[in-house]
Amino acid sequence: MFLLLTLLISLIPSFLVMYFNDIPWYFHFLIFLGFYFGGILVFLVVVYVIGLIVANPKKEIKQPSRFLTGIVHMVCKYITFLFNMKIKAEGLEKLEGKKYLFVSNHQAMMDPITIISSMPNIDLAFLMRQNVTKVPIIGPALVSCGFFPLNRENNREGLKTIVQAVHRLENGYPVGVFPEGKRSKGPEIGRFRDGAFKIATKSQSDIAILVVDNEYKIHFNAPFRRTIVNVKLCEILKYDDIKDMNTTEIGDKVIEIMKNNLKELREKK
Repeated sequence: MFLLLTLLISLIPSFLVMYFNDIPWYFHFLIFLGFYFGGILVFLVVVYVIGLIVANPKKEIKQPSRFLTGIVHMVCKYITFLFNMKIKAEGLEKLEGKKYLFVSNHQAMMDPITIISSMPNIDLAFLMRQNVTKVPIIGPALVSCGFFPLNRENNREGLKTIVQAVHRLENGYPVGVFPEGKRSKGPEIGRFRDGAFKIATKSQSDIAILVVDNEYKIHFNAPFRRTIVNVKLCEILKYDDIKDMNTTEIGDKVIEIMKNNLKELREKK
């Protein structure tokens, strides 16, 4: 939608310049590109300014900003376009509500962007590394949308973030987390940090298990070769089925489901 709107807005001044001026055709093309990328730049600057005004990392956001969440969805879609990605999503029809802890494997930095792009009707906020908040434009906007900067160097601050994620789920808004804690940078799933599942048990939420595959290939392919990225909602673990399990048992069950589904995805190719 954002790309189409920018395209249409760029065509109008390009057409007017062409109509009122007698200049070579290739200048019209350059003018169009200038308006197109200029419009994108203005859009990102506006997002950055709004993020600086609204964002407050020290304040608990109980309800994400719908306006900024919509912007994040558009930006994510645009990034997948820039990196020449085609997202194939399946299993999303299993979602029946919003109170889910989404857990996924973590192959690359693009994972949250891909997942958000695949679920346009869900205001999903992820736990993210605290240093992401320092990224221009994206960082302040993500904080304003309710993403959770996680301080791994300070256990007390990290616990506060976990409590905020629990409160968010209790208020009916979904939360996303990567139990591996860091990128695997390849096809294999790394070791889980089972403490992430406390968010589900404390908030009495169901767990939506996702797998993302081929994400690690993007930096080899983009932007000239298309990367087909698979996003699959494997299974939903009901709270009643996990409430008597400890976090290690939940983690073992989740990683088994992820590995089986990744195997099935790769056998389809």
